[in-house]
Amino acid sequence: MQKADVKGRVLVVDDEEQIRELLREHLSLEGYECRTCPRGDEALTAMTQEGFDVVVSDFRMPGISGACSPATGPPEVPASRVHHGHG
Repeated sequence: MQKADVKGRVLVVDDEEQIRELLREHLSLEGYECRTCPRGDEALTAMTQEGFDVVVSDFRMPGISGACSPATGPPEVPASRVHHGHG
């Protein structure tokens, strides 16, 4: 995919590899450039070093509490929390 064909840059943050890869694969097929992080603290570092159009993040992950999630990153980056249940 060429740069002109990219719809936007998405940061996917989830401690579960299967979820991260499923979202990355789906978003990539839809024309988005994706970067993944398994931990919230790594995502915050990525957000300060790279430009993203949106962050899709799990709520509870190692390395950062839900209250201090990537949603607290740079205000110009919209964030969405993905909740998936475990019982």
